[in-house]
Parts: sequence; C-alpha cells; structure tokens
Amino acid sequence: MVRKIIASFLILGLGVFANANNLETFLGFGYSGVDVDIKNWDNDGDSIQETQFVHGLYIRGGVILDKTHRFSAGYSYMGKNTKVNSKKLKFRLQEYLAYYDYLFPVGNEAKFYLGAHLGVANGSLKGANGLLANGKHKLSGFAYGAQAGFIYDIDQNLEFEVGAKITDYRAKKTYMHSNGVDWDKYKLKPSVGFLAGVNYKF
Repeated sequence: MVRKIIASFLILGLGVFANANNLETFLGFGYSGVDVDIKNWDNDGDSIQETQFVHGLYIRGGVILDKTHRFSAGYSYMGKNTKVNSKKLKFRLQEYLAYYDYLFPVGNEAKFYLGAHLGVANGSLKGANGLLANGKHKLSGFAYGAQAGFIYDIDQNLEFEVGAKITDYRAKKTYMHSNGVDWDKYKLKPSVGFLAGVNYKF
C-alpha cells in the first residue's frame, strides 16, 4: 500500500515537471533525528527489540516547480553512543533519499507540505568484545516512506523548515559466529524521524 502511494506521488511529480512555467532551485541544511527501531534475534530463539534515538545533520538540494511541486535529494548522517550491560555501543545511520513534496500555501509567507521519499539507508552497530558477534555489524537496504512539514519564508530567499517523517527501512543483515553454526540477525524496523533547518532559494 505504501509503495503504491509513493509511486502515485512520483508519477504526479514527473507529470508536472515538463509543464512547469516557474522553476526555483534551493539548498538546505539543518538538524535531523530518527527514533530507530532495531530488532535482533538469533538461532536460539532469543529476540531483542529496542529503540535508539539517533541525531545529526542533513543536507538537501532540489527544485520547486510553479511554487507547488518540490523535488529534492538529500543526505543525512546521524548517530548515538550508548551502553548495553555496561559495555559501549555505537550506532550510526546514513540516509540517501529522494523526496517529492506537494506544497500548500498558507498566506504569503508560509506553506505546509505533504510528500513521499525513497532511497537507501545504511546502518552500523559497533560494540565492545562480547556484546556483538564479530564486534561490528553493517546493514543496508531500501528505505521509503512519507513526510509532512511546515515552511516559513524569512525573506525572499531564505526559508525555515520543520518536518516529520515515517520511514520503512528494509536494511537487514545476518552474521555467522566463528563456530560456523550460531548466527545473529539484525533489522531496522519502520521508524519516525524529524528535521529542522533552513533553505536558501536561488
């Protein structure tokens, strides 16, 4: 269902691209965070699911067509250092996403937006000896979801933006232990994120 919604947004956006009369470009950056849901299970049937709030920075650039349709691509790097059973655990999340947003003007200086995104997410877990099999795990996969937010025009070129999103991460990985028998599986579950930043329109 979610994939069909995303496909509909993208087809709509591509359809209006060729007929646009007004085109603006922008570059944005700011602070982002994701409440990442991580699931871990092994061949003994043990299962653990925990949530880690990771945060960091993002950068995004794109075009706005007829002040209504916004296409963009962005990169975000987020992380968190924590402890599990008194042992250090580092989690990092990188997102490479393409976005489409439909803008709803509210007066002359503000607008709401609703849209969809898809791309790739890379996650990594690094822990002390005995906490993780092999010490470090990397998992990557397809990511897609929907977002909504609010944009306020500070002046003709500068905007302030806040938004929230829900992303279904397909990133997962299976790791074999050194005995060649035991294994651990890791997977990123659907998670909620947010951003706050500024955009400069050229």
